[in-house]
Amino acid sequence: MAVISNVFIRFFMAAVGLYILSCPAVAAPYHILITNDDGIDNPGLIALAHSLSKDFHITVSAPAKNMSGNSHATNLFKGPVKVDEKKTERYMSFAVHGTPADAARFGIIRMRNSGTPVDLVISGINPGSNIGALSHLSGTIGAAMEALYYDIPAIALNLDRKAQKANGYGAATNLVKKLIGKIRKNGLPHGVMLNVNIPHNAKGRLIVPMGPNIITVKSFIKTETGYKPDITFATAEKDKRGNDVAAYLNGYTTITPLKIDWTAQDILPQLRSWHLE
Repeated sequence: MAVISNVFIRFFMAAVGLYILSCPAVAAPYHILITNDDGIDNPGLIALAHSLSKDFHITVSAPAKNMSGNSHATNLFKGPVKVDEKKTERYMSFAVHGTPADAARFGIIRMRNSGTPVDLVISGINPGSNIGALSHLSGTIGAAMEALYYDIPAIALNLDRKAQKANGYGAATNLVKKLIGKIRKNGLPHGVMLNVNIPHNAKGRLIVPMGPNIITVKSFIKTETGYKPDITFATAEKDKRGNDVAAYLNGYTTITPLKIDWTAQDILPQLRSWHLE
């Protein structure tokens, strides 16, 4: 009986093993980290997290307070960072007392070390726009750029305030869902993120390069409390859509690929001809 029992057990275990091997592997949920520069309580971030949590695994890691205009600044070398953790019904959130890049970094590393690595980082929904060379100053883009250090694709998502007031966040969430599908299928090149800007009553969508700076500081006006900058903003150039500034100001949603590598590759041969070595 013992011999028969052992044979049966071996047969049963082998059958179970074959069944497991024949079953299709269950893919892990697509994990999206949502961050921003306007603070963890910003309505745009909350709307995006709630919308995407219906279809994806969501984690939120954002600055504890508004940190707009901090570009890719970091407090990495200033000692320990305070983080407030909160578990909501739909996702885990981390309020990071630091810059937008600090918040994105914390979320990426915390999730990686917990065994649930991030597949995509989305920074937004930012109220307003980040177009042209002024994007270099944007904390929204700085947070997205942080993902590129870890070879994670990223999107910076910006929505015009008038568009949000008139129609809510639907235009932004619908477009980003389409982009998520395309990124999952095709990927993005190493070191590249997408900067998306949605105007009010968008006429269409254009994939365009970064344009020039959109502000000019004419002078600084002395006041009782300091010096106030006299700022002039760019205006639309009719029928010119060759870059994100012109396209956006003419009413088009712009999608611009940005690189973390700032090297002016075409100038390298010229500099080498100077024989500075």
